[in-house]
Amino acid sequence: MRLINSLFKSKKKLYPIKLVHNPTNSFRTEFLFLRINQIDLEIKDISKEIFQAQLLRYRSIFSKESNFLISLQRKFLEASALKSADWHKQKLIELLEERRVLRVELKRLTGKVWGEGLKKFCWNIVIGLAFLMSILILILLILATIYSLPIFLFLIISYLMINKSS
Repeated sequence: MRLINSLFKSKKKLYPIKLVHNPTNSFRTEFLFLRINQIDLEIKDISKEIFQAQLLRYRSIFSKESNFLISLQRKFLEASALKSADWHKQKLIELLEERRVLRVELKRLTGKVWGEGLKKFCWNIVIGLAFLMSILILILLILATIYSLPIFLFLIISYLMINKSS
């Protein structure tokens, strides 16, 4: 009886899940986008500061003064520039990691995770295939050289015999 009732009973209509605009997600994505832009500006500034510190260090290294006080000042300046550059490099690494995390979170919120992952996977496949093709071409060139070696040796020996008899 249940079987007959289940066959003739009208089925409930199923509706697909619809995307509802969630204002908290919108605010969150906007905040992440602004924070990523802010981090990009900080990375730009820190990169300039690292360059300036390295430039200062190289100027002190290649200065031509050989006075005792000037050489002491040069060593102090070089050490402080190196310490400054190391601190800025550490800060740059932290900012890059924070930007990477925020970009992943932004991709998750906007729904671009699979597209980006697929694009990255395809690029890895293309790079791998290009690498394999270059290795294959190199191996083929080596084999062609080995196989043509007897012909070249025969031509060289023939040329030497003809010149010797002349």
